[in-house]
Amino acid sequence: MTNQNQSKSDERIRKLNERCAQLQAEAAQLRKETEKLNKENAKQIKETRILINEVSESQKKSQKEWKKIRKQFKETGKQIDGLDNRFGDYAEAMARPSIRRILKERFNADYLGPLRYRSTNEVEAVEVDAWGLSRNGTGAAYIVETKSKFRDEHIEQVLQQVERFRYYMSDYDDRAVYPMLAVVDISEAGRRKVWDAGIYLLDVNDGVFKYAEPPEDFEANGDHGAYGVQRGVPYLQLVVGNNHKQRGTG
Repeated sequence: MTNQNQSKSDERIRKLNERCAQLQAEAAQLRKETEKLNKENAKQIKETRILINEVSESQKKSQKEWKKIRKQFKETGKQIDGLDNRFGDYAEAMARPSIRRILKERFNADYLGPLRYRSTNEVEAVEVDAWGLSRNGTGAAYIVETKSKFRDEHIEQVLQQVERFRYYMSDYDDRAVYPMLAVVDISEAGRRKVWDAGIYLLDVNDGVFKYAEPPEDFEANGDHGAYGVQRGVPYLQLVVGNNHKQRGTG
């Protein structure tokens, strides 16, 4: 009986030893795999840091390049602006003889050249490329803006010039003042916009500024300050009503 108990005890001890050995082996394997993972993580962390540094350096270089590009854009913009100004001056000079002829033949008006008017506080209040004055005694004025290439904002610009002209040039407060655009480059859609705004148009045909015949529904926007002045008739005799400040209705 004693021998049997001893055998069973020895068997349990043996199995426990085997289990301990198995657990030790598994633990050793886990330590080995953990060490391997730690090495791989350390490698990935190192590579990530290297990549972050590279990205940071790349961003710094990109920022420097972007600053250079922006500087180049600014310089190019200045050059383009300078070319636009020179081309605008050229267009203005090219337009003058034609504007003189068109004002005389089409509108019975005298060409008076550019207008630079300063108010009493020395602020330049009115600055237009050219203007003309009717010869028939009505005092109707024509404000001309010369542009190299048409943009939509030119419409508002010339209309604002008319308003400023009428405000600062008090002699024309009760007279018709007509806007004109002389444009070197303008599309058919642009022409339609100009005419829809009631603005006379001069454009280039065969290298010369000519009066662009408006459509039949065109109504000239004279911004009339006197009652009774008819739209679309640029040099009609002024018919003064009871109130000189009332706008004409056409």
